[in-house]
Amino acid sequence: MKDGPFGWLRRIATRLSRKGRNAMNVPHSGRVVVVDDMLTEAAPLLAVLSKHGVPAFYFTGTDQDQLPSKPLAGTRVVFLDIDLGFGGDDKSKISTVMAVLGRLIGPSNGPYLVLAWTKHPEDVEALQLALDKFRPAPVKLLDMEKTAYLTTRVSEDAGAPLYDFVPDALAKIENKLRAETEELGAAQVYFTWEDIAHAAAGGVTADLHSLAPAGPDWNRNASGILVRLAKATAGEQLPMNDPAAVTQNALRTLNSVYVDALESRIASDNRLKAVRGLDMTVPALSHEAVGRLNTRLILAEVVDTDPIQPGDLFRLQGNDFGIVLNDHIDAQRVRKFSAQPALDKVQFVVAEVSPPCDYAQAKWVRHRFLPGFLCPCAEGGHSIVDNTDRHYRWKSGVIEVDGMAAQLVFDLRNMTSRELRDIPWQRFLRVRRTPLADILARLASHVGRPGVISLDG
Repeated sequence: MKDGPFGWLRRIATRLSRKGRNAMNVPHSGRVVVVDDMLTEAAPLLAVLSKHGVPAFYFTGTDQDQLPSKPLAGTRVVFLDIDLGFGGDDKSKISTVMAVLGRLIGPSNGPYLVLAWTKHPEDVEALQLALDKFRPAPVKLLDMEKTAYLTTRVSEDAGAPLYDFVPDALAKIENKLRAETEELGAAQVYFTWEDIAHAAAGGVTADLHSLAPAGPDWNRNASGILVRLAKATAGEQLPMNDPAAVTQNALRTLNSVYVDALESRIASDNRLKAVRGLDMTVPALSHEAVGRLNTRLILAEVVDTDPIQPGDLFRLQGNDFGIVLNDHIDAQRVRKFSAQPALDKVQFVVAEVSPPCDYAQAKWVRHRFLPGFLCPCAEGGHSIVDNTDRHYRWKSGVIEVDGMAAQLVFDLRNMTSRELRDIPWQRFLRVRRTPLADILARLASHVGRPGVISLDG
């Protein structure tokens, strides 16, 4: 079956979905950190992680110069020895450990676990109290008493303690990790998502690599593949003298392949099928949290160097396209929520909605634009946009823009075309592909509706 010149990209995703899965519950792509002042005591744990292909950072915790100069990004598991060999009372030991953790975990780290890898289980409770005050706090503290896996003996020459594994120590550590992490609920979903995303991207890279024969001409052949990928997106607009533009457009083409590979892995990964511990009571979210989540689903950030593309959202100085706000605002809700001041903060915007093929083939005469506005919500996140289903309107859920709860509204009747260079607009966000596709579908339905002519009785 013929599926176009880039059909092989889709087939890559199909092959990737057949690759094997690793059943180990410890994250493979998020950072795993082991802190233990005795390498001999950390060795069996590092051996188990290595066996399962889990890369780990090891720190003694005793050498400040060895610790990272800034916190590691995206750490997901910290195996933490409570006694780092500095002596002192229990309070001093906990204080030392928390200082080390502060060097490893930054405020934007995301969810992570702490596993107490210790010979002092009596100190775990004190560690929990300290972690409760730490920011960001771990989602859970688990106890992995290392004495269950090690036996101690004394060397004949120096009297220093040496450690041997107990029988089947590696298997016991492995089973303990699986038992402790299999009911993490939401945290396990996040960790597995990162693993799947990493594996999907790696699989796409490996398959692309296989298309360029190894040898002295590998870079030339591989570069040729990237150029062709870039042309699939940029077409005649691709500046062949700009490696950055080629790279960016090639990766945009790969995004669709990556998403297909990702979705295949999500459907077949056994770890997701065995998730336990999710709390299904679904507590209510604050309107701030709902707004931030919707923003991530609907809008994306842009940078000044990004080329203009479909979905780009521009901020206008005023109501340049003559949108009639009264057609979209619910006056009763304005009165109910005392939201009249919100109307003074309406921000008019316009979205670029030209077909992607126009960009690829550079065949447009003008850019197509869809005017709209950001309508602030009333106090408490209440919408004041008319909730009636109008064929000429597209509206989002509540989002957050510049710290303001608002809704994005487009009036399909005001679609127009302009030359971009003639209009001093400020681009500040981009509508993501899925909501943009929904907007275009609604726009096509509005433009193409035939209407019905009839006489009233």
